[in-house]
Amino acid sequence: MKSLKQRLLPKISQLLNKNKPILFDDDVFLISYPKSGNTWVRFLFANLLKKDASEEVNFHNVHQYCQELESQNQKIDDLPRPRIIKSHQSYNPSFPRVIYIARDCRDVYVSYYHYVKNTIPADWSFKDFIEKYDFPYGYWNQHVSSWTGSKTRNSENFKTVFYEDLLENTFSTFSEMVTFSGLASTTTQIQQAVENSTFSAMKAIEKKHGRKFSSHDNAENFVRSGKAKQWIHYFGSEELKILETRGEFEVLSSLGYSV
Repeated sequence: MKSLKQRLLPKISQLLNKNKPILFDDDVFLISYPKSGNTWVRFLFANLLKKDASEEVNFHNVHQYCQELESQNQKIDDLPRPRIIKSHQSYNPSFPRVIYIARDCRDVYVSYYHYVKNTIPADWSFKDFIEKYDFPYGYWNQHVSSWTGSKTRNSENFKTVFYEDLLENTFSTFSEMVTFSGLASTTTQIQQAVENSTFSAMKAIEKKHGRKFSSHDNAENFVRSGKAKQWIHYFGSEELKILETRGEFEVLSSLGYSV
């Protein structure tokens, strides 16, 4: 039986090569490893870009404002410019401007574990998960270093945003992202987008409307808690050793995280 990675990668490749959109110099790509805050940022931008203040952004209509390249690329051409486009791709030099969202990999793996735990063997521990799971985008350090270690890192068209900074001061961090994206927005509009995109608001929206490509029978809630440093409740010496052996601590340190 084929693994998830073996089933998923051909589909991703097919999607990327079918109806491939024309890219413009002002396109902004939101890039991250899965479970690093990309969906939260999509909600922030969608709530900023929506024309009707009374409209409720949810998991079904968020793509109308911020498409996902891997699953919605056939509709990207319909977005007004500058376009905000989400992707989990590893380094791709064809992306004109990039906001890379980085999050402590220890928290990433905890969030990832809860997201897929109903699809992995029931007898797997958290240690089994980080050691044996076939991650479709590779390990965290491989994905992050492909971007932050690329020649674009110091380019004016590349911006690294840390999930923890976004948690600590959502307004100022998101304001920097808006400025980088070239969007004309007022302080009031940004503040309203932040208020409409809190974790409590997103959890309520998911509970009310659900989300695409999921069922309550086999998927965990996408929005869980979003807090930082939850990893201390999951990682012991053996789990940390796995990350260290894979070289993940080296990349964590290069980004300024304490290991």
